[in-house]
Formats: sequence, C-alpha cells, structure tokens
Amino acid sequence: MFFHVVVTDECNLMCSYCYGEAFEDACIQKEDRRFTGLPSEIIYKVDDLIRFLKKDPSGTVTFYGGEPTLRPELMRRIMDSLPGRRFMMQTNGMLLRSVGANYLKRMHTILVSVDGRPELTDGYRGKGVFETVRRNIEWLRSEGFKGELVARMTVMESTDIYDAVTWLHDCGLFDSVHWQLNANFWNDLAKRDFAGWSEKSYNPGIRRLADWWLQQMKKGSVPKLYPFSGVMDSLLHGTNEGIRCGAGHTNFAIATDGSIYPCPVVAGLKRFKTGDIRSSDPLTLKTDYQLKVCGKCKDLDLCGGRCLYGNYMMPWGRQGHALVCETIRNMISSLQSILPEVRRLLATGKLHEKDFEYVKYNGAEIIP
Repeated sequence: MFFHVVVTDECNLMCSYCYGEAFEDACIQKEDRRFTGLPSEIIYKVDDLIRFLKKDPSGTVTFYGGEPTLRPELMRRIMDSLPGRRFMMQTNGMLLRSVGANYLKRMHTILVSVDGRPELTDGYRGKGVFETVRRNIEWLRSEGFKGELVARMTVMESTDIYDAVTWLHDCGLFDSVHWQLNANFWNDLAKRDFAGWSEKSYNPGIRRLADWWLQQMKKGSVPKLYPFSGVMDSLLHGTNEGIRCGAGHTNFAIATDGSIYPCPVVAGLKRFKTGDIRSSDPLTLKTDYQLKVCGKCKDLDLCGGRCLYGNYMMPWGRQGHALVCETIRNMISSLQSILPEVRRLLATGKLHEKDFEYVKYNGAEIIP
C-alpha cells in the first residue's frame, strides 16, 4: 500500500492557483454537511501512526501537506521508526535543506512543485521561487541523492504545455515530469476561459508534445513524462488500471486527526472515510465508490475516471466536467496515433518495454 501522511496543512507559499481558492473553498466547506472539519496539525499520537504503518511491512510512506518540510522533526521521527521502508515526498522544494541530506537521500522519490520556466513558476508561485528550488536541487544532487526527482507541474491558462514540459525535461534538474490540470477542482469555472484555452492552446500543445516524444524515441530515448508513459504502457499491454492514482485500492491518505481516506483531496468528506490508524488494518483497507458521470465512456479503461473528488463534488457541473474529459480524450488519441510507430520501434529493438515502466501510485498522477 501507499500511504500519504499529511504532516501539516500549513504552507509557506501562497500560490495563485491554490491559496485564494483554498480559502474560498474552506468557507464553502463550513456550510457543506458532507465535510467534517480537520485540524491543521496532527492531533493523534505519532506512536499510533507508526504502529499502524508497521502492520504493512512493504508499505510506502509519502510525506504530504500543506508543505511537509515545515515539520522536518516529525518526518525524521517517522523515518527513524520505520527502517528499510520506501519513503517519498511531495514538496514545494523551498525548505529541502531543513530535512537534512541524510534523510533526503533515503527517499525513493521526491516530487517538487515547479510549473515550467522560472518566469512561469514565479508567476504562479511567487518571485524567486524557481531560483530557490534550483539551488536546493543542485545542493541535494551534490550531497549524493540518487532517487527520482519529479517536476510536479500545476497547469492552467498561463501555461504553454509544450514549452513548459520540454523546458523542464531539458533543464537538467529533474528525472521526470508530471503535470496536473487545475480543473474541476475549485468552484471557479465562471471566472476562467478554460474552454478557449484548452481548445486553442492545451489540446494542440499535447498533440505537439506527443509528436516530440515520438521523435525522442526515434533517437533512442524515452523521456519520462508520467501522463504519456502511463497511458502508453497501458496501450501496449491492454491493461485496465481502474482509477489511475490508486485512490481507494492501493493509495490512501492519513489525515491530521488519524482518519483514513482514499486520497488527500477527499480528506474530510464523510462519505469517503475509510478507517482510522488506531483501529484499522492497513492490509484490509477498502473503499467503495461509484463514478457519477463516466458510465460507458469508451476511454474509461484508460482514464479510470480521472479524479475521485471531481467526480463526486462536480464543482464545474456536467458542462465543465465534459470540457475536462475532452482534454483527456485528446491526450489518449494523441498517444494512440503514435502507437503503431512505438510498436515498430519496440519490434526493431530500438526501444524496450522497460523504457515505459514507472512506479505506479507514487503521486505522479497519470490522467492530468
């Protein structure tokens, strides 16, 4: 199992696509009886968390927030209590050094939130953010970090997806790139031009990016772009992955009160409470859910329903949900169009199936 441990809900940045929307969303949640309030800091006994996690000897622990590096002592205590485990972290990268090089080097994967070129990242996240992250990553590499560093992008209307992804791939800081659309998550559709941007910029950019990806393959390398790698792996093997992030079957989140949910985003939604670290067995966790609008969609096996929160809360309504679905269909069809050539490259030995392998459920979601 993979467990996202929310070590704090506090953050040291005020990103434009998160801070204001989160405040507004929290005000809405107070009036929504589907939610239960969660504390901003851990209120359970850490020993209870460690006992729970020890029951799954092969479990992976992902430190999550808020910003987890605000609580380095807590992270170090958990790591010291679980020797030999696989650890991951999702972070904005601003305070990496606070954790300590020896602890960071024990991590299998660190997902760092950057959005593309410095000016784009700083425009979303604050002046000087990219430069601070760059220095911290270079320091981490110099200290001997051998794990995977993932550029974890948030994408919205200021993003040119082709430029941002290819720049992050080429900049030399990261091993892989993942992007997530800021879409159907907040109650903000009326404030945005998502329809126009996705039609004129994002969808064409994805098609162009798929062509670029193929050209790199013809040169003998497969850049690890998580959405592309995941879908292509499924196309090659004909697999049905279910909801691609693993929510509710392989991936679970431990909230600050010790309750367990299928993912950090649905934490606090009463409907999805799955258990509690003080009474549940991590090996028998299971949650049942139904996707509201996916029905018999021909792309469901590849898409998996995209997002449990989005399907349940429907903050953009059916019309907005359909706009997001079009971006997914566009990505899938773009990859299907290059599939014959990818198969040919595999058949000739220029590529190997392992080139598309990745650690599933590591927080790099496959469907943006």
